Amino acid sequence: NARFALMVHLARETKEGFALRSRYYIGYKIRLNLFGLKIKIPEKLKSTILKIENVNLKTAYFQAVHDQVEFTRLASILKGLYTDFCESKN
Repeated sequence: NARFALMVHLARETKEGFALRSRYYIGYKIRLNLFGLKIKIPEKLKSTILKIENVNLKTAYFQAVHDQVEFTRLASILKGLYTDFCESKN
């Protein structure tokens, strides 16, 4: 099992609420998980690991699909969270 991507969500305030951006770092700090041990991969082996894991445009596509599913689900609960935690404070 290899971890080969890092995803970060960045939010900033806007007058409409907030804007959310996602950034992907593919090939950043590649680690192998072997029997619970996290083994850092030397720089020289990174390209080999990425080829084995078949990291390509399909990987980027699936990351984007993951985000869309995540944000769609998040959108379905945000109004309720705001009502429960923010409106009562105003």
